Amino acid sequence: LNDSTVRSERTTVVSAAYGGLAVLRLAFFTINGYAFGVAGGKLTTRCRQLLFETFLKQEVGWFDKAENQPGALTGRLAADVPTLQNLTGRRLASLLETFVLIVTSVLIAFIYSWQIALLSLAYFPVLVLAGMFEMQSWSAEVTRKGVKGAALAQEVFSASKTVSALQAEDHFNKKYDSQALLSEKKILKGVARYALVNGIANSLMSFEFSGVFYLGGYLLEKGDINLLQLLRSYSAISFAASNLGYAASFAPDAKKASVASKAIFEVLHRHPHLAPDEGDFPDLDKHALSGKIAFKSLKFRYPTRKQVPVLKVNSHFVHGGFTFTVPAGKSVALVGQSGCGKSTVLQLIQRFYDPSNSHNAMDEGIFLDSRNIRDVAPNWIRRQFGVVSQEPNLLDLTIRENIAYGLNYLQEEDNASEISMERIIEAARLANAHNFISELPEGYETRVGPRGSRLSGGQKQRIAIARALVRKPRLLLLDEATAALDAESERIVQAALEEAMKKSEGGARRTCLVVAHRLSTVENCDLVVVLDKGRAVEWGSPAALLEAKGAYYALHNAV
Repeated sequence: LNDSTVRSERTTVVSAAYGGLAVLRLAFFTINGYAFGVAGGKLTTRCRQLLFETFLKQEVGWFDKAENQPGALTGRLAADVPTLQNLTGRRLASLLETFVLIVTSVLIAFIYSWQIALLSLAYFPVLVLAGMFEMQSWSAEVTRKGVKGAALAQEVFSASKTVSALQAEDHFNKKYDSQALLSEKKILKGVARYALVNGIANSLMSFEFSGVFYLGGYLLEKGDINLLQLLRSYSAISFAASNLGYAASFAPDAKKASVASKAIFEVLHRHPHLAPDEGDFPDLDKHALSGKIAFKSLKFRYPTRKQVPVLKVNSHFVHGGFTFTVPAGKSVALVGQSGCGKSTVLQLIQRFYDPSNSHNAMDEGIFLDSRNIRDVAPNWIRRQFGVVSQEPNLLDLTIRENIAYGLNYLQEEDNASEISMERIIEAARLANAHNFISELPEGYETRVGPRGSRLSGGQKQRIAIARALVRKPRLLLLDEATAALDAESERIVQAALEEAMKKSEGGARRTCLVVAHRLSTVENCDLVVVLDKGRAVEWGSPAALLEAKGAYYALHNAV
């Protein structure tokens, strides 16, 4: 080494080796970062797609539960899925690299002095246990609180004008504090736990050094190892400990990701009670749908309120029991006080829920053209209906798109995005919407704004009617379609509805089931059924019921 030429050659070799190592590290770390980054991104994207798809496939009753309200589900999509990246992508690559470095360092330490290595490793379980203790602090509670907070925030923000008008800001501030934030007691408990763990972690190295120094002196005294072996073994263990500390820094995020992944996969593995495509798909080419609906001994309780019967088996539709037939091509109105079960009937027809009747009672339930709808796929049933409800539920799209997405179910047979404008305009004309749409600067390409905020109530409702009619349904369900409109808008919309009720594709009259609070909107119906507390108390034509001076007469005079 005293020869300058030898020193120069060795320096060159070492420099070249480090240069080659740098090139290899550059290549491998670039590939590593890219591969794991792409894999993590794809996994997260796929997980979000699957979660959203699974949400939409759940039965309506699932959304009635408090933990599955829109705000909570939005929070889970926004927070839970990104949290999964803490277990994937670049974080996973770093953890794998750290694991390899720890194993290699421990092996080197054992090679130089197994005694020093064993003593040092004795401290590792304490460090790991401390980390696990910290992980189980409040991460799961924070996640749950965060989801509840997101749900509450969405509700409050969507009703911001109402909150301001009622001066309820302080009330919701307190409610948010209680639902979304940890209590002071839990925070102090978590802080105390963190302080203890932090103290152990930071003092452990000093305890370890004390033990290694004592054992090293003893081994040096006996001549079992030399000073160089002691330093190399301890340096390798210290390197392993520092990498273990680096890995431990991911522990809180890993815990959150674990909680999030558990919640996500619970949903992904859940099979809906009413799967949209589970059941028969009758061939309408062989057996055309007439539109006859029959209710037979029907009873029902909502899944979230099983103690409260909504439709009762001892009602008296025609033949005793909850039994009634809507003849094909006829319009039937369901009237009664709020909460009597009118809208529930429409939801049952669409298989948002199944009746509470026993599955073994095949002659009970709802029958569409003599088919028990329990045996038919919900999606097939819903394709036969056009539905207009009190709330139009328009999306922030153009008017054309809002009407056309009523036909999105055709995408497996047709391209729903290429639905002809002629069909859209025809539906708009039937809904008395074409004239006002044509007067807009951008016509059918006018964006309606969030929830249709750029249109009046009557305009939104007419677009909703067009959305129902563009499907050319054989049956029409109207659920309080004019209840929220002023007198002039109601007159225009009612005219559109009466036109829609007249004929379906092929010229036959549509079967219509109408839920109404304003009795003036059902005067042209063929039949009226009066419900009270889940029971049918009276039925007949509007004129006959008025003449009978019974329940319908009382409702009519009370308006």
